[in-house]
Amino acid sequence: MVGKTQKDTMTFHFRKTLFAFIALSFLLPFSTLAATLDASPTSVTVSSGTLVTETIFVSSNDQATNAISGTVSFPTDLLQVVSVSKAN
Repeated sequence: MVGKTQKDTMTFHFRKTLFAFIALSFLLPFSTLAATLDASPTSVTVSSGTLVTETIFVSSNDQATNAISGTVSFPTDLLQVVSVSKAN
């Protein structure tokens, strides 16, 4: 760099690095925008013929939720769905 002082060169590199950092920070995913899905109980041991209630919770700290979609899979030779409720 002709006619540039060491201070000018350091300032240029600092600005370039700062710009790159700011630009890349917008490309990173933000986990705070995601909802979490929890099931309760997470495991249970029962005898044949026993009814088990599994509760699925959806929560989000910053977004209202009015609908979700998903798939619950399980071995059909061991379990069967008796009813589904949207209570609470």
